[in-house]
Amino acid sequence: MSRNVSLLRRAIHFVQAGELQKARYLLISILKEDKSNEMAWKWLVETYPTTREKYLVYQKWQKEMPMSREAAQGLQQFSTVYFPAPQTKRLSQSLVEDAPPVWSLALIFILTFGLAFWIFTANQTAVAQTSPEPEPVSQSLTAVKQPASDASLEHTIIILENQNEGLNLEIQIVEGQNQQLIDENVSLSQEMATVTQQLLAAQNREENLSVEIGQLKQDVTELQTFIAEQIELPNVLIHDENLLFNFNRSNGQPLQFEVPYQMLVDTNKLSEKSHQFHRYQSVSAGNMTGSVLDCRFFIQSAIFEALMRDLNQEYSDKFLVMEQAWLIVSQVELTDSQLSETPQFPLETLINGGGVEDKAILLASMLKAAPVQWDVSLYYVDATSINIKHSPNDLMLKVVFDGHTFYLDPDGTTMNPYETVDGWEILIH
Repeated sequence: MSRNVSLLRRAIHFVQAGELQKARYLLISILKEDKSNEMAWKWLVETYPTTREKYLVYQKWQKEMPMSREAAQGLQQFSTVYFPAPQTKRLSQSLVEDAPPVWSLALIFILTFGLAFWIFTANQTAVAQTSPEPEPVSQSLTAVKQPASDASLEHTIIILENQNEGLNLEIQIVEGQNQQLIDENVSLSQEMATVTQQLLAAQNREENLSVEIGQLKQDVTELQTFIAEQIELPNVLIHDENLLFNFNRSNGQPLQFEVPYQMLVDTNKLSEKSHQFHRYQSVSAGNMTGSVLDCRFFIQSAIFEALMRDLNQEYSDKFLVMEQAWLIVSQVELTDSQLSETPQFPLETLINGGGVEDKAILLASMLKAAPVQWDVSLYYVDATSINIKHSPNDLMLKVVFDGHTFYLDPDGTTMNPYETVDGWEILIH
């Protein structure tokens, strides 16, 4: 249906432009599919210039659509023009007005009857003498019907001619479209050949890059192996965008963990402002008071969350998790055995080593990162006598969990925690 609407619009455009043959072909094509399309019939009439042709179209229209009012009106209009009605009414009036007397009519009737009787008798005699073959009735009927047949035949010829012209037009259109498709196909073939060449070139480049990447990975692995052999643990490498740290476990097996390099960048920015965090904290125990350097501002637990989560999954015993954290800190180089007033952040200590307070801060950061409910405190003691409160010149960690209390010495030679220590405590929240 949508195709017929499009063809009808084109046909109307051709009629308005005076291209009647093109319009006629399109309208006939529409009526072949839909003989009840009155709009197509109406415009088809407009494509024929003569009255006789219009009459024949209306006649065909009414035949296909007997109930069409427009077809009936058009047929009546053009039949009056093409077949004018005889002036029977005017003749009858004149005959009545000029009628002769009655006796004249009777005389005319008698003479006419006698003449007809004589002609009839003469014809019978001629027929009896010659006895010719009777003329076929069908011939007379054919002769009578001949004009109507000629008109229908002529109408059919006109329609066929119009269809032929329309077909020729459509053939020209299809040939033009076919040529256009051929040109497009040639163009697409050329583009496809170009794309194929580009694809092959890209594949070759990809293969070459894969070989180069494989070689680079091999070189990096060999270089890392060489560096690991040359540098004593602990050591740090740059792996992708992470810092790769290498340590030993209690059983001698290697322990590796990664920290995003961006965290080192952030730590360096904080280190530039570290003087703001240097302050002392007043502490008291019983009737004794003291003052210690508060190192809690340097603790960074987020750095070690992934490491401590993995250790917690690997070791079911919380004490063993704490032991692995202590082992990592124990392998960091101790640079100063006395408390200083310049604490470091955990990453700085991992890379450069650190003093007593630095290793304590590192261990506290790791324990606070573990998914375990530990209470961790900074515990300041006297290095010469850990059971008596004197001058706080050493720093340990106090860890409480499951009703047990452990005192850990980050720079000690063994993991064995002290059971009793007397010092100054600052809880890490």
